[in-house]
Parts: sequence; structure tokens; C-alpha cells
Amino acid sequence: MTRFLLVLSLTLFTPWAIAQEVKTAEGFGEVTYHSDMSPKQAKVLAYERAKIDAIQSVFPGTIVAESHSVTLNSSAGNSSSSFNMTGLSEVKGEWMGDSKDPQYSDPAYDNTTDMWRITCKVKGKVREVKWATPDFKWKLMRNHVEDASEAESFFVDDQLFMTFQAPCDGFLAVYICDERGAAQCIVPNDQDPRGIYPVKGGQQYVFFSDNPKHNNGEVGLEKTQELVLWTNSRIEYDQVYVFFSPNKFRKATNGDRATITDGSGVERTLVGEVPYADFQKWQIKLMSKDTELQRSKRIISIQKKN
Repeated sequence: MTRFLLVLSLTLFTPWAIAQEVKTAEGFGEVTYHSDMSPKQAKVLAYERAKIDAIQSVFPGTIVAESHSVTLNSSAGNSSSSFNMTGLSEVKGEWMGDSKDPQYSDPAYDNTTDMWRITCKVKGKVREVKWATPDFKWKLMRNHVEDASEAESFFVDDQLFMTFQAPCDGFLAVYICDERGAAQCIVPNDQDPRGIYPVKGGQQYVFFSDNPKHNNGEVGLEKTQELVLWTNSRIEYDQVYVFFSPNKFRKATNGDRATITDGSGVERTLVGEVPYADFQKWQIKLMSKDTELQRSKRIISIQKKN
């Protein structure tokens, strides 16, 4: 279970407003893997493949769009290209959110092939895509705000930074969704009473930094606070969602912040959570109403150092 902790004292995008068809879809994903891939990794890939299967069941074919890869780490912490996969942006639909919890099979071992197998079934809402994925730019960095520090693998107590740049004025929200499906809003600040984060087209934004040169200069907004990563698992895989639209929208309603003491006796302040079901409903409602809203997602890993 990953938590974002507050450090206290925490190619041209021009989508047209085209009517998009929304459908309910079901899909099935299966992953076969050797023992060097963990069941957690296999579940992540099976879920992604099941969503692709569901999308193609109602909107078959592909469009010319940005593709991306998801690189997961092995249990030993070594990167493996065998975990790469094509992003959902190449299919003719976009997964808006789950209508019900994904259903996973127990890992099954095949003595003949010396492989494990795990399956996932999904049901959710899909909207038709008629354009390429937007090219707003965003990066996640580990411990330093520089391109060389861009990362998708993190350790407990690593500091997170993010840069963002959009081609036009609009509004931004960023969430981290953990393995339980619960989400934490990290942009805007989870305690910002306005619940929105406006951005200017062409401006480079740096989030979660207390360096004065990274002041985004937004009047009336709660400053995004410094963040560090923490998990009570040995390793887990989470999804970072970036939502951007030229139209005003507000973040989902989250719970209160909480303070806990970890196993080392360190007191930690947790960002307020949005329960899984509420986050899924918020995404579906938002994407159903706003045809110009675009979403980008990346998978990151967080693991303990020892």
C-alpha cells in the first residue's frame, strides 16, 4: 500500500470537440511468465491487457497515436524489457474507468512449459477516440529536478518531482492510484479549497519543490508541497494519472489527511485519499462530460531499500 507523504516544514495538442461514443465493455487478459516475474507484475500486465481487449471488443482497430511502454522491474530490482507493452493510446478507444473491481485468477503453474499464468477480467466504460494522444509534456523525477533524474522506479523516502507543460491554457489534476485502487490527489494540493489548478499554455511547471525558482506563481492556489514516497510492502506498482483540459474541472472529493507512525518510529503525514469506487466514478463522469479532456498514465514502482 503506497502513500504519498507530505514533507512538512510535502506533439502539439489540439483536440477538437468531437462527439464521442461511450460504451460499456468487458475484457479478458492473460499473462504467462517465468519465475523472474512476480505475481504483482503479472497482475499489472494482465489488467492492462484486459482493458485493451475490452476496448477492441467495442471499438476495433487502431489509430495513429502516441505509443508508450511500461517497464516494470524484476523482484531483484533489475529492469527487464520483457515487461514492456504498447500503450492504450494506439487503440480506437480510451478506458474511462472500472464499473466493477477487476477479477484475477490465482497464479497457476504449468509443469510442461515451466511457466506461470494469471488472468484478469474487467468491466468498465470506454469512450471512442478519434484523434492522436495529446502531446502535453510531463516527467517524473527522483530526488532532483533535471532530465537525467527522470524515473519510473523509486525507493522508500525518495523525493518526487514532476514537470508539466501544456500547449494551451487549461486545468490540471494529478493522482497516484495504489494497488488497492485508492487514489491520492497531488495536484492541486489536496487541501486546496478551490479544487482546481489552472495552467498557462507554454509555461513550464515544476511541482513538489520548495526551491523559490520553481515557484509556479499561481495566485490564490495552495502551493503543492514537497512529497516523498513510502510503502509498507517490499515492492508495489502504482499508476500516476495526469488529467488536462482547456475546460474547468475540479478534483474528486478526498478524505482528510492522516498521521501514522511507521515501523521505524517515524511519524508520517499522508495525503487524503479518494476511495477506489469514488475515483472510478469521478473519472467516468468527467470524461463523459468533457470531450476535450485528455488523460495520460504511467506505472511506477516503489520498493524498500533493504
